[in-house]
Amino acid sequence: MGNVGDEFQQQTKYRPDMMGTEVVRRGPRPELYKTYPDSKKVSLPMFEPEVLMTLDRILGDRKSVRSFGAKPLSLGQLSYLLWASNMSVVGVPA
Repeated sequence: MGNVGDEFQQQTKYRPDMMGTEVVRRGPRPELYKTYPDSKKVSLPMFEPEVLMTLDRILGDRKSVRSFGAKPLSLGQLSYLLWASNMSVVGVPA
């Protein structure tokens, strides 16, 4: 008996020419970003981090908190959250 894993990979890999005669029809792609033209614009304060941390430190210090307060985020906190979510791995805004 040969290598079962290799045989399975060969028999099940994607091959467009072996997909039969039915063509998969997909609709148009949605827009990359949703827009809200009638919504109110909010100016956020510019966030500048005091210290940039390395990725290994960020991953080591992370934790999950499942407790939410009734008080909404301040504009400064929202600005930080959006800034942080836009960072690439190297710590440079994407």
